[in-house]
Order: sequence, then structure tokens, then C-alpha cells
Amino acid sequence: MKKFIQFSIVCFFGISTTTWAQNYSDDLYWSTSKLNEDSLRIGFKDKGSVQLKGLYNYNSNSVTNDFFGKLVYKSTYISEDDKQGSLNRLKAHNRLGVDLSASLHGTYRSKKDSTVLFDAGVAYRDFTYAYFSKDIFKLAFEGNAQYAGQNAAVGPSTLKEWSYASLFVGVQKVLCKELIVGARLSFIKAGFYRETTMGKGNLYTDPNGAYVELSAPFHWYSQQRPDNPFAANNGWGAGVDLYAQRFFKKSILSIEVRDLGAVNWRNMNTYTGDKTYRYEGQNIGDILAPGNSYISSVALDSVAKELGIEKVVQNKTTMLPTRLQVSYLYKANTKWAVKGDLNYMFLKGYLPYAKISAYYAITPSLFVVPAITVGGYGSVNTQLGLSATVAKTWSLQANVFALEYFIAPTSYSGHGLELYLTKRF
Repeated sequence: MKKFIQFSIVCFFGISTTTWAQNYSDDLYWSTSKLNEDSLRIGFKDKGSVQLKGLYNYNSNSVTNDFFGKLVYKSTYISEDDKQGSLNRLKAHNRLGVDLSASLHGTYRSKKDSTVLFDAGVAYRDFTYAYFSKDIFKLAFEGNAQYAGQNAAVGPSTLKEWSYASLFVGVQKVLCKELIVGARLSFIKAGFYRETTMGKGNLYTDPNGAYVELSAPFHWYSQQRPDNPFAANNGWGAGVDLYAQRFFKKSILSIEVRDLGAVNWRNMNTYTGDKTYRYEGQNIGDILAPGNSYISSVALDSVAKELGIEKVVQNKTTMLPTRLQVSYLYKANTKWAVKGDLNYMFLKGYLPYAKISAYYAITPSLFVVPAITVGGYGSVNTQLGLSATVAKTWSLQANVFALEYFIAPTSYSGHGLELYLTKRF
């Protein structure tokens, strides 16, 4: 039984320490520059630009900052007290996301009054998303003894991780005095992908601990994790971004579709089970307990063979984590503006993500942007953004989401940092 739970639980919770290129509706400089204009004129302000961007974001509607930090950043022992904050927040359906990305991006117009803007750049992204039941978390981090004589609901649950690099080119065009449209094509080099999915079902533990019985369909796909994710080449893919922006007298409406595409991953190790599995053995405890070597000792190939689960090596095509975003910026005057964003990602259990931001100009070149967010793979969070222009052609932006990390790490989730450095010509 020990090996069986190793296989089914450790595969799911193998969380590792792991965005997009420039998105105009996310760019604080783009929004604040509109406040400095006497009117919301359409068109492109600069002849060209170069931008370096980085993003890291973790959030969950259940797993706390303290628990995640000790598990992933510090790799230290997690005590019962450390777990309690997450256990108290567990729900029937739980979400967790980790997003790490970086990009270098440039834009260019042949003439400063041109209505066509070209852009190109390179980017890297590692994105992990998990949707899991309350019981599967408790099985992984507390063991199955508590379920003696009971069923633990292990599904529906899923975990997916994408890691890839991309080269992209695009164009934007002013169609008329009220409308800009754009498109971008990305060529993707696949780095690493894994997916674990368990359908609706249960894990039953015998009252005396004599056996466990799993009655839930599952499949697991994975590749060998590369030592250097930037240099890895485990397949190819392509994606597109689509963009439209409508100008009104005192407001701007933006609509974007990002990462619409697919990747073909090579040589995926595939394990599939669709029947009831019963195994005799002993109870196990916390997989993170001192001296517990479950994770390091698991040899999935040999365990799968012993359990009668056949491994197949095959190529697999997956969709990118596509996002739809709608943004609306309203300008009250050159000092104040408010902006609303609504996002949706096409992932199981993902909730629509809403963000309300206020823009205030301390000076014409320095803005503060507080915001509140709700949904996505978290719950309710706060953010604070700053945008500064230096020497007229340089801008630095920082968007920090860390308040909950500092004031309530053991009872709340969500932290991260987004940085832009832009040179305009």
C-alpha cells in the first residue's frame, strides 16, 4: 500500500520552484501616460521602445503563504502548527497557481507619425496550476490513518505545469480615430510539461489498515525535467495574441486574447488507470515527516510495473493556458483615473479574476496605483503599483502584491512582484 500511495499522491503534489510579453492593458506606463494627455487621443506616442519585464506570482484560495514558502522556498520541515493555517482554509475545491516569466520586447515605427507599429521579442514562462480536493491535500500531508473505515474524495483533481520559451513578432494598426487592432505570432520551444488528473472517485482505507482501495480514473503525463529549462527542447508549438482597443471621450476599452495556441511535447511518459485498485499494506504518515524518504525513493517506472499500470511513451499535444482579458480605463482628470480588469483562463475550476485599480499622479512623472483583486486561483488580495518616468525617455514600473505575505502569512495566500523597465525613442 505504501508504494501505491506514493505513486498516486506524490505524482500529484510534486510541486517545484518554478508571462507574457508586453500586454498593453497591464502596462502602468501606458495607462499613466494617457492621464498626462489633455485628451485621450488615439495613436502611438513614441517611434519605438525597448522593454524588459519580469513577473513572479503565487496565489491560492487555501494553501497559505507560510506553508508554501516552507515547502518550496526553504524546503524545511512543516510542523502540525504550520499546516493548520492551510487546513483551516481548505474547501471542497481548492486552487493554486505559480507563474514565473520574463521577456525582452521591442517596438518600432518607420516614421513617427506612422499608424502601424511593429513589435518583436523573446520570452520565457513557467506556469503551474492545481485544482484539488480537500481530502487529497490531507492525504498528502497528513497520511491516510485518519480515513480508517472511510472514503477520501481524491477527485476531481488536476495539476499541470508548462515551461517554454518563445520568439514572437507582431503588428498593431490604427484603423480609424477610435480603434486600434493588433496581432502577435509566437514560435514556441517546449521546455517541460507534466499533467496529473484524477477523475471523480475515492480512496478507501480499511478500518484495520489492512488495505486501501482506489476507485478513481487517473492519468499522468511527464517528461524528464531538464537541468537547464532555457536550453531544453522537448517539442515545438505556436500561439497568437489578439488585441483591440476602442477610444471614447474619457475612457478606453481594451480586449485581448493571449496565448491562444498549442504545443506538441515529445516523449511523454504516460500512465493511465481506469479500474479499481486494491492493495494490502500498512498505514503511512505525513510524507514530509523527518526521516520519511517517500518522495526521494519513488521510482515511478518500477512502482507502476508492480501495480500493473502500463507506461506508454508518446507525443502529446496540449493547449496553452489561454487567457481572455477585458479592461476599461476611465480618466477623471490629469490627476485621477480608475481602471477595471476582468480575466478568465480556460483551466478547470479557475474563477474569473477581477481587478480594480486607482491611478493618482503625485507629479506628472510619478504615479501610485493601489488595487484590489478577487478570484483567479486566489481569493481577495491587494496590490500596490508605482510608475516613474526618468529623463523623459526612461520609465520604471513596479507592481507589488505582498501585503498579505507580511501581515498574515500563516492565514492568507498570495504574493509576487512585477517589474518593467522601458526605454522609449
